Amino acid sequence: MFENFKILFLNLTKKNKILFFILQLSYLFISLLELFNGLLLSSIVVNTENTSNTTLLNNITNKIKDSFDIFFNGDFSLAILIFIFLFTAILNTFLNYINLFFSNLIGHNLSKKMLRSYFDQDLTKIRDKELNYFNKQINFETQRVSGIYNSFLNMNAKIILSLILLGFIFVQDFYLSLIFMFFLIIFYSLFYLSLKNFYHKAGKKYSEIFNIKTGVTFDLFQGIRELKIYDKENFLFKNFNKASIKFVQLKSLVKSSQILPRQIIETTILISVIFYFLNIENNVEGQLDNINLPLLLFFGFAGLKMLPAFQIIYSSVSNFSENVHAINSLRKFFSENNSFYSSSNNEQLSFNNQIILKIDDFSYDSKNFLFDKTELLIEKKTITCLISKSGAGKSTALDILTSLITSPKIKYLIDDIELNKTEENLKKYKNLFTYCPQNPLILNDDVMTNITLGEKFDKILYSKALKIAKIDFDKIVSNSNSLSGGQKQRVSIARSIYQKKEILILDEATNAISNEMQEEIIEKLREVFNTIIISSHDKNIQNKCDRIFKIENKKIIKIK
Repeated sequence: MFENFKILFLNLTKKNKILFFILQLSYLFISLLELFNGLLLSSIVVNTENTSNTTLLNNITNKIKDSFDIFFNGDFSLAILIFIFLFTAILNTFLNYINLFFSNLIGHNLSKKMLRSYFDQDLTKIRDKELNYFNKQINFETQRVSGIYNSFLNMNAKIILSLILLGFIFVQDFYLSLIFMFFLIIFYSLFYLSLKNFYHKAGKKYSEIFNIKTGVTFDLFQGIRELKIYDKENFLFKNFNKASIKFVQLKSLVKSSQILPRQIIETTILISVIFYFLNIENNVEGQLDNINLPLLLFFGFAGLKMLPAFQIIYSSVSNFSENVHAINSLRKFFSENNSFYSSSNNEQLSFNNQIILKIDDFSYDSKNFLFDKTELLIEKKTITCLISKSGAGKSTALDILTSLITSPKIKYLIDDIELNKTEENLKKYKNLFTYCPQNPLILNDDVMTNITLGEKFDKILYSKALKIAKIDFDKIVSNSNSLSGGQKQRVSIARSIYQKKEILILDEATNAISNEMQEEIIEKLREVFNTIIISSHDKNIQNKCDRIFKIENKKIIKIK
């Protein structure tokens, strides 16, 4: 457990560590203020001047009462008491907001960092993981971790308050305090130990259920056409409903178990008080003479504060056990130095004549090699076509060419000079390319946003891109998800023009466009891009290419 706490703390930035420390000091101040509230309540509500019991508490309450009589009129004492209690409540609420904001902000920063780090991984690492994995890590596990920070701060705050109240009560009545503390600590500890494994298993189960729910959601929308035609969506709806109900049941059971200790203690105290007053019913006056009312009132106040405090401490510890699976899930990420490309680096390498891609060998699984001792030549101011049978490695070759996949056995020669594959150089090299896939990314936004992708708007360039891609629907269609396949491909082509790169890659990117329009668009693209690389099975397009390479038997073979 302490090792996991250490990981959580080390993950904080210097600024967050300072804020964490300030929050702890603030909770210490609140604890002292709540202690003062209890003393103030005892001094104002109960008159101790004539009591036969002389205790430290009585002395303190008398001094507080005398101070109030000097500085304030006695008639305002109750109003001042209410004001201070309200001030404490407001301060507590504000501090709780800061705590929640701080904890959720950590979760937000971690999600952002993980998203960027995962996105910048080599495609070979990404393809080995399901989309559910990234979604769970980025959106679910990070929020569970942020909840641990919140619980940890709350737990520390209540520990501070409990220790202060216990320390003060110890001075008043050592044996009663010892019994009270011993009972609470032993009871909550035994209760936690008996349910610890349950909390661990519940935390692991949360992740499994989340995987099922998100997996079903993705499957529903990815296969929406088939599911609607076959009328089989209810099969997946049942799986989603089953997982969702399990999550609700498990979460409710865990949260109910966390408040159970307090319910047992409150019931025990209530029964004890009833029996106590039943025993003194025949001698009320004599019993009251022996009761130190300020001490009784303060003990009542302390109990009112400490019982919820112990409950919060217990809930925080059990919540940590419940979510420790999230920390273990993210442990590797916590321990790694995750770096990524700078989003502001738009510099491009320049080449005058050619790019040569040399592949010693490449495979995804270290067994079935896709390429072995081969190379691909891309000459400037030419159209190069890449063809292959399905599954032979055409898309992989393009991923390697654009440096989305790299390895020590892959080399890039720019004008016969080998590229030093530093992160910065690879970024500049990658910026040479613009890429149009068969099924392009279409944001749920208007066409202009899909073309510009956040770039500063250039009216002349935008108009040029629309004209070349033959887009006449930018003002008609506000939701780009309603575009046809051919319209989406034309948006992708317009986007490639707007991004102002040197080399254009068309990966089956015009197969949904009519033959006549394809030829016209490609002719116009030759005027924009110095170099074009096409992946296509269309003979008409292949005939327009200057060079043709075929992927066959793990080799990239020049056939034209």
